[in-house]
Amino acid sequence: MAKWSSSSKRTTPSLKRFVILFVLLLLILFWDLISGVLRGFYLVLRPPDTSASIIIRELLQYWGRFALVTIFFLFTFSLFLLLVAHFILPNLTLEQHLELWKRLWLYLSRKHGAAVFVRNGKILAEYGEKSKRGVGLLLIDRQSAVIVEELGRNFTSQVKVLTPGVAFLNPRQKIRGSVDLRPQRRSISDLHAYTKDGVEVITSLSTVFTLGQMPEVLLVTYDLQETHKQPTADSLRVIQLSEPSPSLFRPHALQRMVSALSNEIDPDDQEEIHRFVQNFHLGSSAPSVTSEVERLTFQAVDPQRILSAFFAIPSSQPLQPALDWSDLPLQIAMDLFREFIASIPYQAIYFPHRPFTHSLTELKSRFSKYMRNKGVLAFQFVQRKDNHPIRVGEEWDASEFIFYPIQQLHTPKFLRSKGIKILNATFGELRPADETIEKRLFEQWLLGNQQQPLANLETTSGTTPQTESSPKNLQMTTRLTQALNGISTSNQMDLTPFLAILEDELNDPQIQKELSAETLQRFQELRNQFSKTRSSSLPSENRT
Repeated sequence: MAKWSSSSKRTTPSLKRFVILFVLLLLILFWDLISGVLRGFYLVLRPPDTSASIIIRELLQYWGRFALVTIFFLFTFSLFLLLVAHFILPNLTLEQHLELWKRLWLYLSRKHGAAVFVRNGKILAEYGEKSKRGVGLLLIDRQSAVIVEELGRNFTSQVKVLTPGVAFLNPRQKIRGSVDLRPQRRSISDLHAYTKDGVEVITSLSTVFTLGQMPEVLLVTYDLQETHKQPTADSLRVIQLSEPSPSLFRPHALQRMVSALSNEIDPDDQEEIHRFVQNFHLGSSAPSVTSEVERLTFQAVDPQRILSAFFAIPSSQPLQPALDWSDLPLQIAMDLFREFIASIPYQAIYFPHRPFTHSLTELKSRFSKYMRNKGVLAFQFVQRKDNHPIRVGEEWDASEFIFYPIQQLHTPKFLRSKGIKILNATFGELRPADETIEKRLFEQWLLGNQQQPLANLETTSGTTPQTESSPKNLQMTTRLTQALNGISTSNQMDLTPFLAILEDELNDPQIQKELSAETLQRFQELRNQFSKTRSSSLPSENRT
């Protein structure tokens, strides 16, 4: 538990000095009243030889004035405390201001409970302040939440979460702890793992997570092909949108495009989404076409998520400190990373013969999405109003789509059940523990011996196929160089040589196996469109 700085403890002598000076000032200013009170005590202790009526009159004169001044002082001081309570916490209701006013009186009389300030998930208070019982006050900043336990009448306890703001504690409540709602980052260096072919690699791993953000919403749809027109769970894809930019038909307006339909959802989540879509029935009301952010109704600070994370790791031994919930994501990421790398051969990580392929970057993206799916996540199913499938390259016009209600995924997963949202997870360079492996790979690439496997490495069927030889790549490079030189010497842009090179490459059966049918179809459409454009431009050139 965090404490106040030592400078706050040094204020005690100065406070005593201030009290002494204040008492002396009161004696000087109100000496007439104080002397009258003392004279009244003297009359009671040693009454004079006068009648009792005279004594009573003098007592009323001395003590009555003092009582009136005391009542007036208490009334004025109460109004002053109420005014102070208003300016300390201005954004409170009248009832809350009265509660704060009562607690100020209790604080002056030292009969209050815990009076602490919670900042960035840490409780800032003097020693022993947290364990005090009684009427207390909590000031919680926007990046924190506090867990309190309330003891019932039947000796049953109830745990609740106090969200950011001002909270008042009753005598039956006790502070259990606090959590930080800011994005947290945990990392580890020198993490060891083994690839599919038994190569030990060393890397660093880091993950970023939080409890204080709403679940990420994935736009999903069915990717229906001509051969598979029936929607299934396996055909669910995530819609990737491009950045807003001027389009060809709307140059003066920013438009988003469907850049990709990626398969990045876990199979169990796909089954849940598929069941929801199949069981959902559109109502009679018009479909909503508003933005997804405005339609997200989940709480940013969810008490249930905070409780699940705070009690995620109960301490089995009372003498040992309880583990913090923020240690969980990194431990889960380490286990998942070892499983992830164990399914990939080391030779598939780097492709020296394919310089334009960044396999490590793709693996990092896959692992980050893999970790994201383990935390809290939401989805929104989207379909076109004309029931046509959504295709890559189409303009994203919200008025043409039907947006289903946003739903949170509930498939059981450990981090998801603890309310933790994974913002990012990544790893560093994969260095083999045996330094000679990289050297042998480099020498093998220099010799061009792509077919010979590494010594002491067990090759499997999952190894990425190597290219046969480099003369074909050299021939394609020569043709591209000649086409570029032709453009530099000409005043007009002619894309015919480039299309011819692409067509020759796509006619290769080996390349056709690696490309999807959608890619080949898009190239055919591009070629047809270019042919129409060229045929329409030829007559105009002849006329000129």
